[in-house]
Amino acid sequence: RGTVGLAVTIDGRRTLLPVRTAHRIEGALSSPPIRFATGDQGSVGWRTDIERSLTARIIGRLRRTFGVRSAGIAALLPARPIVVVMSDGGTTCDGAPRALSDWLHRTHPEIRQVWVYQRDAGQVPPYARGVRGGGVRHRWLAARARWWVSDGAGVRAAGTGVSSAGIRRGRGTRHLVTVDPTIQRVGSDVVDWPMLSASKRRSLQITGVDVAAAPGGAFGARLVSALGIDAPRVDAMPLVEGAAAAAGARARLGLDEHRPVVLWASALGASPLLESVSQRIDGRYQVLVHAPGVRIPAIQRAWVRDVTRGNCTTDVLSACDVVVTDASPLALSAAVLGRPVVIAASDIRDLTSRGPGLYVDWPEQAPGPVVSEPDEALAAIDAALRSRPGLPDVHAEGHRQFTALVSGEVGGSCARAWAALVGERA
Repeated sequence: RGTVGLAVTIDGRRTLLPVRTAHRIEGALSSPPIRFATGDQGSVGWRTDIERSLTARIIGRLRRTFGVRSAGIAALLPARPIVVVMSDGGTTCDGAPRALSDWLHRTHPEIRQVWVYQRDAGQVPPYARGVRGGGVRHRWLAARARWWVSDGAGVRAAGTGVSSAGIRRGRGTRHLVTVDPTIQRVGSDVVDWPMLSASKRRSLQITGVDVAAAPGGAFGARLVSALGIDAPRVDAMPLVEGAAAAAGARARLGLDEHRPVVLWASALGASPLLESVSQRIDGRYQVLVHAPGVRIPAIQRAWVRDVTRGNCTTDVLSACDVVVTDASPLALSAAVLGRPVVIAASDIRDLTSRGPGLYVDWPEQAPGPVVSEPDEALAAIDAALRSRPGLPDVHAEGHRQFTALVSGEVGGSCARAWAALVGERA
C-alpha cells in the first residue's frame, strides 16, 4: 500500500502522476515495471513505489554498509582468476563484452565468469554467474576478480545502470574497455561539449582503464582520446568478429532461413517512414527493429520483431542481409561486415541537428542510397537484396570509403584483446 506513479509519455513528453492506492501490490519491488500501449501515438507505462517499513529500510542500510566494508576486505586478498563482465551499465548482457565473453567461454572454459545485471537475470549467459549490480555479491566478486570487462557506453551512461567507478578494485585487477566503431560522436567530440557542465563532462569520460580495445587507425585513436581513456590501445573489434563467427544466428532468433532479413537500426527512434515501410512489406521480408529507448507498438506485426533488448547483437548483425538506418552506431559495424546500408531519413536535418553529432558528413559520405519515402526505401532494399552477396555497383565505392574509417584485422580481435588484458602476446 502506498503511492503508485503513473508515467504517461505522449509525443516524447513524460508526465508522472502520483496516485494513492489502498491495495497491496505484491512483488512490485522485485519485478520489472509493467508497460502497455494505448494506440499509435503514445504509450503509457506504470511502476509502483511502495512505502517500505522501517525494518526494511534498516535491513537495506545494513546490507549496503556490509557490502562496502566487505569489498574493502576482499580488495586486500589475492586476486582470483575471475572475469567480471558488464555491458551497458548492467542493463543488458550484450554488445562487445558479450562477444568477448562467448569467445572466452569457448577457448578458456576453466576461467570463471560473472555477469552484472540490473533487472533481468534471464539475459545472463548460461555459462556465467549473474550478480545484481551494486549489491554485496557484485562488490565482493569485483574486488576479488583479476579482470574486468565492460563497454564504453555503459561506463559513461549518465543516470542509468551501474558505474564501474563506484566499485572497488582489488590488488592487481585489470580493466578492459571495448570501444565499438560508431559514426556518432562520443566524449569530448559531442557538439554540445563546450556548453556542458563539469559533472556532465565527467559522465562522458571513462577513467580507471588499463586496456582499451578499439578500432585501428586514426579513427580508433580519436574515439579513445575523446572518451578520455589514458591507457594502451589494442586494435580489436570484438563485436564485429563475434557477428562474423555467429553460425546459426537465424535459428537462435527464430527466423525463417529462406526469407531475407532486413535490420532497421534507428538512433533517432521510431519514425513514420518505418511504420509505412513495415505495412507495405507484407511479409516479403523479415524485419528486425533495433531502436534503443523507444517503444514501437504501432509496427508490431507478424513479420516485424523488436530486437532492441533481450537479443544478442552479434546474432542480429549476423542474421541480417541489409541494414536500413538513420545514424545508428550499428551502421559502421554492419558495413564492415559487408552488409549493404540504406540511409532512411524523412528529413536529413534530423540526422545532423539531433543527438551528439556525427563523424561523417550526411549524406555526402553515406555508404548507400538516401531515401525519405516508402517507395524509395522499398526500391533500395530490393536492389540491395538482388545484388547479394555483393553490393550494388553504384554504391560500392561509397561503401568502401565508409568502411575505410576503421582499419585493422577483424579476425583475432577477441584473442588480441584478451592477450592485452592478461599481459600476454597474442
